[in-house]
Amino acid sequence: MYRSVLIAVDGSHNSLRAAEEALKLKAERYTLLSVITSEDSKESMLHGTGNSELDRRDNLAHIISKFSGHQYDVVFAHGHPKEKIVEVANDGMHEILVIGTRGLSGIKEVMMGSVSRHVVKQSEIHVLVVK
Repeated sequence: MYRSVLIAVDGSHNSLRAAEEALKLKAERYTLLSVITSEDSKESMLHGTGNSELDRRDNLAHIISKFSGHQYDVVFAHGHPKEKIVEVANDGMHEILVIGTRGLSGIKEVMMGSVSRHVVKQSEIHVLVVK
């Protein structure tokens, strides 16, 4: 059993599947990490509440609800997903990271390289990649 599991989530179906797999690890505590990009912030200003964290929390509600009855935190980081996920994973607070293979930016992922591949290479903790 793990004490602390980090889960990268963006609201996509694959991040939901990653969260569901993370729950199978029966950890003492879960941290859901969602990275907000500058594009997300602009989208919130144009079409959302103007608060990118609030908009993202609403987008993650279906995932967050899975953690009812468990100890968990929801953490928002601003920046590039590849870099921020690795930064949080390597902060020494978690034992394993769970991440989906594809997020909301599927076509960008093909053009710019896989987030999960980068995280696996750069993470100092174990990484469970969910397909």
